[in-house]
Amino acid sequence: MGFFVPIGGVLMPESRSMLRLAVASPKSPRRSTVVRGVCAIALTLLLIETLRVTAFSNFHSVLGDRVFRSAQLSEQQVIDRAEKHGIRTIINLRGTCTDFEWYKSECRGTHACNISQEDITLSSGRLPPPQEIHRLVEVLDNTEYPILLHCRRGADRTGLAATLVHLLYSDATVSEARRQHGIRYGHMPVSITANIDRFFDLYEEWLDRLNIDHSRDVFRQWVMKEYCPGACRGRLVLLDPPTLKYATGSGLRVRAHNDSIETWHLKPGQRTGVHVRFMITHESGNYAHIGYAGFFRADVKPNDSIELLLPIPPLPVPGKYFFTADLFDEDEMAFAQLGGKPLMQNLEVSE
Repeated sequence: MGFFVPIGGVLMPESRSMLRLAVASPKSPRRSTVVRGVCAIALTLLLIETLRVTAFSNFHSVLGDRVFRSAQLSEQQVIDRAEKHGIRTIINLRGTCTDFEWYKSECRGTHACNISQEDITLSSGRLPPPQEIHRLVEVLDNTEYPILLHCRRGADRTGLAATLVHLLYSDATVSEARRQHGIRYGHMPVSITANIDRFFDLYEEWLDRLNIDHSRDVFRQWVMKEYCPGACRGRLVLLDPPTLKYATGSGLRVRAHNDSIETWHLKPGQRTGVHVRFMITHESGNYAHIGYAGFFRADVKPNDSIELLLPIPPLPVPGKYFFTADLFDEDEMAFAQLGGKPLMQNLEVSE
């Protein structure tokens, strides 16, 4: 049965019902063709986007013609981008890596163009160290524009820096700025790369806790003065005299102070929860012992502390040893890597 469409495109009620049934029918060849076409286009676009992110430079504008982002560029690509976009500063978020060819190639490119290169050390799977974030902000405040931000793929670390740029220098909301580390740029918040998202979660949690709204100045205050990398901030204090007896198993007591904004969760098992890793090395360098402590169930709230016993086996010879200890999270992230200080002490082992 057909239906009638009068001149002017207005359908009678009966005709509209028939049209809906025809379009919605799963047996409609036309509908199946449309669906297959849409799926094919979506898959093609997804493939193109994936290739652009993984195989090409993942190049985008962040803020007009002032800030750009990309994956790692070769020497010639640095020269080409500098000439095309007038780049005056490249901010490398992979750190200073003088032993690697990619770093040497980039340095040759920036040198050939007579442009600045700033090296910031961030991780694609860890919360950023406060000192590196502070340095990134200082570079952004004082360097010559236009600038290009990059890491290896232009996805995770670059997304973090691009989001930070929007929060510092534009009127974007937090949710709008956070689109800079979305799937479009190759960032997938799974496993350890979720720490990129966690950084900005911490900021939004701080806003909610103080019941204040985001602004450029508020974000700058948080980044430069308030940011704490989750639970990864604390200190160790040695409670025992730095002397041990030769050939006798013993231990050293330390007090771990939680200086972070989150509760520490100590857990039983191997390298689970917050724990202590320590090393004792003989002055000759011929002996070293690595040990752990804190593998039991306990919670340590912010501003609280807990006493831990570091078990030490019988040491092979008397003399001078060097002792160092640090706190680690369950992902084996050393607190010292996020701005903390390890406990270091000379030990005397007597006969």
